[in-house]
Amino acid sequence: MSHKEIAALGYRFVDGKLKLLLVTNRNRSHWILPKGQPEPDLDDPQVALLEAYEEGGMLGKLDKRFDVHEIKLETGDGRVRLHVYVVRIRKLLDSWPENSFRKRKLVDVETALAKVDRPPLQEGILTLSKKIIRL
Repeated sequence: MSHKEIAALGYRFVDGKLKLLLVTNRNRSHWILPKGQPEPDLDDPQVALLEAYEEGGMLGKLDKRFDVHEIKLETGDGRVRLHVYVVRIRKLLDSWPENSFRKRKLVDVETALAKVDRPPLQEGILTLSKKIIRL
């Protein structure tokens, strides 16, 4: 059986080059996208924005030019359908709710692919990055 999680792929252009926001998981052993569980009082895009703020200190705007992108992952908890929303970064805060136990990095696509260690997540990041660059 699978369950759904919701993630944000935060991006901005720095000197004409695409940069993506990655965060570590809680024990700082893996680089991931900010993500979380569905919330009863929020729609999925709102959850993506909330997780981006809580886990990565990112304030941004949902980029409505992109549909939700689903990535299927196998985890220790079973199968996950990760729904990824593309978010244009407006601001990265110096302090945020989970900064005491997460790292964050704004990295280029190649570095993101090297840091993320799950092939389905790498493929999703690459697919979405190519779409962002084409716009």
